[in-house]
Parts: sequence; C-alpha cells; structure tokens
Amino acid sequence: MNRENNFDLLRLTFALIVFFVHAAVLTQNPNFKPIAHYLSSELAVDGFFIISGFLILMSYEYTKSLNEYYIKRVRRIYPAYLTVILVCSILGLFISQYSFSHYFNKAWCQYLVFNLTFLNFIKPSLPGVFANHFITAVNGALWTIKIEVMFYLLLPIIATLCKKFKAIWVLSLIYIASLTWLWCCNRLALETGHAKYIELGRQLPGQMSFFAVGMMSYYYFDFLKIHKNTILLCIIAGLVGLQINYVPQLVPLILGLTIVYLGCFFIYLGNFGRYGDFSYGVYIFHFPVLQLFIDYKLFDTHPWLTLFSCMTTILCIAYLSWHLIEKRWLNRRSHYREAVVNNLLATPIQYDKNAKILELQS
Repeated sequence: MNRENNFDLLRLTFALIVFFVHAAVLTQNPNFKPIAHYLSSELAVDGFFIISGFLILMSYEYTKSLNEYYIKRVRRIYPAYLTVILVCSILGLFISQYSFSHYFNKAWCQYLVFNLTFLNFIKPSLPGVFANHFITAVNGALWTIKIEVMFYLLLPIIATLCKKFKAIWVLSLIYIASLTWLWCCNRLALETGHAKYIELGRQLPGQMSFFAVGMMSYYYFDFLKIHKNTILLCIIAGLVGLQINYVPQLVPLILGLTIVYLGCFFIYLGNFGRYGDFSYGVYIFHFPVLQLFIDYKLFDTHPWLTLFSCMTTILCIAYLSWHLIEKRWLNRRSHYREAVVNNLLATPIQYDKNAKILELQS
C-alpha cells in the first residue's frame, strides 16, 4: 500500500463533521438546522470504524507479538482519553451548581470510575454540570471509544480465523451476523417501544459490519487496486441505488468501498499527517468544549462566529493534545514521527520496497 494516501484527511474530516452535527444538536440553534440536515455524524462515525478495520488490521499483521499489538493500542488511545476524563472531572467544579463538598461526592467518583473504564453510558454526567442543557452528558462522543477498544480485543481472534479459513467467508459471516443483530434490535424497539434496544443495536455487534468491510478491504486490497475503475462505477451505482431504494444492509459495503477509494485510489491531496494526527483530539475534546460554550451562552448572539471560534478552540486543543500527550506515547516507527522528520529534512526517507506497512495507528 502506498504511503501517499488520504486517510489522515478523511479522519479529520469525519471528526469535524461530528463536531458540526453535535453543535447543531446541543445548541438547538435554528441557524444550525441545515448542518444536521446535510451532514451525518452517524456516517462519519461509521467511516471511522471502516478506517480502523483497515488500518488496525494492517498494524496487527506487521506487529511482532500479540503483547506488542495491545501495548500499541493502549499507547495510542488511552493517554489522551485519560486526560480528557480527568480534566473534565476536575474543571467541572468551577462550572458546577454545587459547592466543593457536594461536587466531590459519590456521583463524582462514579463518573470517574465508569468513564475511565469506557462505561460512559452508566454515568455520563458530573454533579451539577450542564444540568440545564438539552443534553447533560459531559462528553457524549466517547461512547464509540469502547466499541473501538472491543474491536481491538477481538481483532486477533478474527484475524486468526481469517488465516485458518478464507477471509471472505469469515468476514462475510460477521457482516451478516452484525446486520442481523441490528435488525433484531430495531425490530424489538418497534414492537416494545423501548429505546434501549436502539441503543443496544448501536453497540459493537451492530457496528461490526463496518469493521468487517474495512478488514476485507485490507485483505483484498490488491484486487481492489486492480479493479479500481470498476469499483468506482459500483460506488456510483450503489449511491444512486440508495437514493432510489434505500437498503440499509448495503450501507456498510458502499460506504467502505467509497472510503477505501477516496483514501487509496483518489488523487493524493497532501500529507495531512505531517504535523500530527489531530482527528482523535478533535473527536474526544469537542463535546465538552461545545457544552462549555453553551453554558456561557456564547451561541446566543453571534452563532456562526461562535461556531467558528469554537472550532478554532478545539483545533488548538487537539494540537496541544497531540504534541503534549499523544505523540509522546507513540512508537518511534510511527508514520507521524517519520513524517515530521521527513518534513524537517526536506529529503525523502528510504523505505523497504517490499514493505506494505503504513503505521498510521501505532
């Protein structure tokens, strides 16, 4: 696989889409209604899952041991995740409706414990923080992180099965099982009227189809590359078909092919990883920053200017998160470390011509 790809740009784009949609939902500002109408945070998150399926499998395939693989995953995900949880739990005191003694109570401890262990849905709110908001959760975007972590845990098992049997059959079975789970959850929600089944369908079994498409794209990358023009025609036909007759079972496949095509076979749009990977920082920090802006009623007077200011603030925080936290925990062979060195030296770095690995996630 060529190092010149657009995955960094795609991930940053997806993170910003999630930010804009959450801004429209959280503020409930009528000026932002077109954002929620034309952009989809769900598709953006699904896009993240597809890219993860592709890149994490690649990283696993070129990792020497299972222990090293898991260490790499922890080092990439947890330092910044730990930071956002701790910062929010401490700074929440200054905007809480409660006093110091009432803020640091049992509920605060529960928030810390459940969020640090990726169980955000059990305790999403801090005592007296954002209590009057449309959504009281401190960081409602973190629900996807536990799905990523669960996928990281399962990937070695799936990869082993793909080696023992044909990958196409293993991943197709996972794809069908995932969609079946989602269909059953939606059906139960309609029959019982309980929204908990909708939430259950959004968890890993229901999202596994997107990871499976990403993994399949990696295993059959050479095939896709040879037939990339045919793949483009299939993508166009699929997108048109979804507009005529929406078939949700085809969405993961069409979205996956679209992302892989844009990431690997489309015109190279530049090295967006040259200065670091800011997409993760944007994703995990944007929700509490939005909530803070809303708490101070900054969107009430000049909503669009405030939205731009909020985005700029989040990008700055993501920049700091990358350089002060995330980058320090990365493997020395990381794509981003090499990209920075390459940029500073202004000379090409020599790589093994036979190597296919691109350590985007290490």
